[in-house]
Amino acid sequence: MGKKKDLLTEAKEKLAQAKYISYDETGIWPNPLIGIVDTVNRQNEFSENDQSLIGYDFISISKEYYDLTFLKREEKVFGHEDKVVEIYTQDQFEDEEAFKKRILNGSDTEWSPVILLQQKWKYKKDTTINELVYGDYFLVDTDSVQRGIKVYIEHHLLIN
Repeated sequence: MGKKKDLLTEAKEKLAQAKYISYDETGIWPNPLIGIVDTVNRQNEFSENDQSLIGYDFISISKEYYDLTFLKREEKVFGHEDKVVEIYTQDQFEDEEAFKKRILNGSDTEWSPVILLQQKWKYKKDTTINELVYGDYFLVDTDSVQRGIKVYIEHHLLIN
């Protein structure tokens, strides 16, 4: 168990030193309220920027829904379906902290390695995938009843 905690710490340290992060993402989640499983594929890039509100500028590209950029303290959402570009700046929010919260709570950033590794993950167990051993960490996102339906969402982070 101690070994896996060291892997998590090592991952956090490596990420903190990175000037640029690029990755592809596939999000799969069930929606129990309407009985479907939804999927989104994204290409994401984060580049260090000390002047940025969150320490990084980022670009997130999704063929299915929308593209998103956060560059020079300005967020732009490019909607594919309605072909509308929404622009958000700090001036539109009560204060800098409210704007920062919007950026950090968006699914494009909330589930990025930059933000994910800041969460309080708990070690669960080792797991093997394609003969590679991973440390399996988890956190509980939701444990409630919504409209009479039990909703439990547990996220897992696998590190090797």
